[in-house]
Amino acid sequence: MKNKSAKHLRKSNLEWLRIIAIIMIISYHYVVHSEFDFQVGAGKVFLEIVSYGGKAGVNIFCLLMGYFGIKSSKFSVEKLIKIEEQILFFSMIGLLANILFFKGNDVSTLTLLKSFFPVIFEQYWFMTAYVIVYLMSPFINRLLLSLEKETYIKLLVLELLLWGIIPFFSLQETTGMGFTQLIWFIVMYTFGAYMRLYKSKTSSSQRYFKLVLLCIITMLIIIVTLNILGIYSQVIFNHITYFRWSNSPVIIVFSLSLFRLFEQLDIQNSVIINFIARGTLGVYLFHENIFMQPIIWQNIICGEKYINNIWILINYILAVIFVLIVGEVIDLVQRAVSNRTSGIRSKICRWMERNFYKTVNLFMKL
Repeated sequence: MKNKSAKHLRKSNLEWLRIIAIIMIISYHYVVHSEFDFQVGAGKVFLEIVSYGGKAGVNIFCLLMGYFGIKSSKFSVEKLIKIEEQILFFSMIGLLANILFFKGNDVSTLTLLKSFFPVIFEQYWFMTAYVIVYLMSPFINRLLLSLEKETYIKLLVLELLLWGIIPFFSLQETTGMGFTQLIWFIVMYTFGAYMRLYKSKTSSSQRYFKLVLLCIITMLIIIVTLNILGIYSQVIFNHITYFRWSNSPVIIVFSLSLFRLFEQLDIQNSVIINFIARGTLGVYLFHENIFMQPIIWQNIICGEKYINNIWILINYILAVIFVLIVGEVIDLVQRAVSNRTSGIRSKICRWMERNFYKTVNLFMKL
């Protein structure tokens, strides 16, 4: 029995990937939410290097949703409510922190309303997109599963062309061809689903390791080159970060290659890694809360003090560790509260399902 149960334990390779992805996202936010004075220098180059993986981290979480979501047999109202619970919990933590730190000075009636309805008011763009994609996933999955492999590949190529290649080369990366974060989330979802349905033909992870390494080297060359050119051109200086967006070719290749690399790694089940990976969503909700951002980055971390100092590296490492630990701890508390309210949640779910099907039946009669 022990051998049988051990055999069915899920490997921790993709859980490792979750942790790496959230570290890349924290690194990105360390740069964009701190009050750095971005002048030419070693400090600026360092910050650009650590921030370049942020959007790749977001891509990876979208890929993971598609990878696991395509095999989900049924839409779960309870899962949706649990996600909403988690988002609301962290939204309330942020609101409470604002009251304690700033005596609620920035809390208007509208801000209060947004805090109580964080998904509707896009307090976390990623979570709003996540909820929308989850609601649509039964229909997206049915469409994707109906496609032949060749047709599926054509869809992926078309998506890349419309919202990756054309926007990038037309210098309108975040707006071209109607690009939105939600559209790109769905694009990455379809790629993640494809990677689950059609495993890589090569069993060796070396190919993907080389691709990841090539992408990292390319990013470093881009950063250094643009910083040198930026000394002589203000236009280039103002657009040094252009290559780090989610739909940049180098970030796309990096995201997909890193995913395939970890998919093929043989990392056995680890309770500790799985435990940390489970809290990564909570880590995101903690440090990306609109009220927590100034508290973390400007009042606690204060990275701007060390921008042209060797201590910037230590400050950055400590910042990542701090956000990870505090986010994980708060997520543990949230899970404990959620377990206590499971009975109420089940009743709400049954009520929602009952009324939803009544509404559907009503429309069917029209």
